[in-house]
Amino acid sequence: MRCNCQRATVQAITDRGGHYILTIKNNQPNLRRRVKALPWKDIPSLAISREAGHGRRETRTLKATALAHGIGFPGAV
Repeated sequence: MRCNCQRATVQAITDRGGHYILTIKNNQPNLRRRVKALPWKDIPSLAISREAGHGRRETRTLKATALAHGIGFPGAV
């Protein structure tokens, strides 16, 4: 059985006029492939955070973009 928990949650948010930010993981391979194909190098970063700890360094970058035709996910425009 396939769980569409993220889709149901996002649909509830957008039905009420809200916005969302989600992490797309490997358990959503089609969505991940469509998002990965976007021209990210041409999109400016909105925020960057860097942390070091436990023997590693992490960099997190936030980018957002509007889509002309969506990517097949509720509210992703």
